[in-house]
Amino acid sequence: MKNFVELHDGSRIPLEELRPRVPHISFMGPTHLDVCERWVGPADLPPDLRPVYLNCIYTKSERTKQVTALLELIGAGKLRVCAVESSFVGPEFADLLGEDVRIRMREPREHNAIDRAQFFRFAMKVCAHRLFRVFRRRRLAAKRVIRAWVDTTDSLYPTEIRSALLLIYPFQGNLKRQLRYLRLCRRENRNYSMAGIPYRFTDVARIFLRPADREVALIRGEVHAYRKCAREYLSMGVERVFTTDEFEMAGIELYRALMANGVHCMNSSHGVGVYGPHVKYSHFRFYCEQQREFYLRRSEVDSHDFRRVLPPDVEAPPDPGSRYAPLIVYIQGNWRQTGKVYEDRLEGEAIARAKQVCASLDMPLAIKVHPQVSAAGCARLQRQFGLQVVRELDELSGHHLTFVNLMSTAYYAFLLNGPTVFVKDELLRPNYLFGEGIPCAKLEDLESELARFRDGGHWIRRLRSQIDREERRVSAKQHDAPFTET
Repeated sequence: MKNFVELHDGSRIPLEELRPRVPHISFMGPTHLDVCERWVGPADLPPDLRPVYLNCIYTKSERTKQVTALLELIGAGKLRVCAVESSFVGPEFADLLGEDVRIRMREPREHNAIDRAQFFRFAMKVCAHRLFRVFRRRRLAAKRVIRAWVDTTDSLYPTEIRSALLLIYPFQGNLKRQLRYLRLCRRENRNYSMAGIPYRFTDVARIFLRPADREVALIRGEVHAYRKCAREYLSMGVERVFTTDEFEMAGIELYRALMANGVHCMNSSHGVGVYGPHVKYSHFRFYCEQQREFYLRRSEVDSHDFRRVLPPDVEAPPDPGSRYAPLIVYIQGNWRQTGKVYEDRLEGEAIARAKQVCASLDMPLAIKVHPQVSAAGCARLQRQFGLQVVRELDELSGHHLTFVNLMSTAYYAFLLNGPTVFVKDELLRPNYLFGEGIPCAKLEDLESELARFRDGGHWIRRLRSQIDREERRVSAKQHDAPFTET
């Protein structure tokens, strides 16, 4: 066992087994950023590459995530650690681990934060972008462009898609979803083109021919490609760019070059999470206060606001009175497909607990599945829990819905359909992303929480409170845009 923690009882746990023991939200908080900044600190990199390197390891480094998971588990009292022995946890983390934890370095020390699998993903990404460039329209020219991937773009920029040129880039997360979007654009005769970042195959070759310098080669390859992309945009006569790409590690290089030439660059956050801490935009539209605090601390953003997800002058439904027909709906998050082991386990426990509670309260329960769950996935859920599984809320018409939610952004899509109760535990804290004041309950408290919704008066009060809280989140002058599940 090469990299491990030693507990007070003498047992050892491999560091690689720690990450599945914490939720993904642990890698969006200040602890993970602190770990990544300490890793970047001694790196021998030119100043212009350091922000991109930090973005890269913040989102893609398994080793920094292992360190973060260790710190989270120690902080929550889940592990009593007396020593860490590894080739990459060095003295720079000593004060975070605490004086009671000894650090034993193994030689030779590993300085690469990025595991080998990420370099193969980079190679596949390069191939995908080069392929898309083969099918792009020639001699493109436009003053307004939208960087697009899938149908999320339509909900973020419903007005702009009518007049701007859509540049559709490879979406490796779900090929079928992207093909559906390309067919939609063609069917509606939109002004669009397939597009790709101008990556070089030579950068892929450098990564695999010189393993010792592969991280620097990756960063240089990303930076070169995005700077060249900026030159292509400028040659097209672009004056305004609309995007949702804070997840791109080298996006900062694209927008630095464009903004230096007077191009206005607008980014609308495509979810409630955070990615690399260094971005640059003329305007950034956030979902939540946590995003604003995270990005504005280190990024170059000229102005910002918060995305409004409710229509103006919204009114809550009337009191249902004697017509009240309660139904509890669990919002499934599809964590398994995205590799979030902790959330997938907790979701299974939450559904089982909700089923037990609803049976004792004589309240019906259904599962609303994530949009990307397959027919086979729906069948698996039905077999596993013996509950009604639906794709759309229309299938539950005639009921007054109360949602149970782990961390799904469907909360915003269903704000007017019924109140939401979030599930939390010692490590998973939904309020970090969705804001202080949201109703949360541990699994052991779920019965007392859901029992209140047998009363229609309580249901309408909670729904009105939820709407009021969302109205307070944004001002009346801020952007109107309906939220759709992503």
